[in-house]
Amino acid sequence: MNSFFTRIGKIFSISLLFIVLIYLSTFFTAYHFISGVRNFAFAATILAVLMSGALLNGDRLRANFYSSKETTPSSYKYTKNLLIFSLPFYLIMFIHFLLTS
Repeated sequence: MNSFFTRIGKIFSISLLFIVLIYLSTFFTAYHFISGVRNFAFAATILAVLMSGALLNGDRLRANFYSSKETTPSSYKYTKNLLIFSLPFYLIMFIHFLLTS
């Protein structure tokens, strides 16, 4: 259980580093901060959905699961990691929404 929280901490740290890099890049470009955050959040979410196979129908998803039992748990792990990575971006977008509305 302890390794689970350290893994989440590492993923959150990496995503916070990306957020800081996006913020710093707004000083040197004409790019808005919230646009960069939105693009990273949506890209990570779309990539996680594609990797999970959620866009497939049930029969194909079940067939993929039973045909490759070795690689399926690792792809779910990567999907979970990408979704955890995108959470701070969505949190910033939510805070921005609350402050601007």
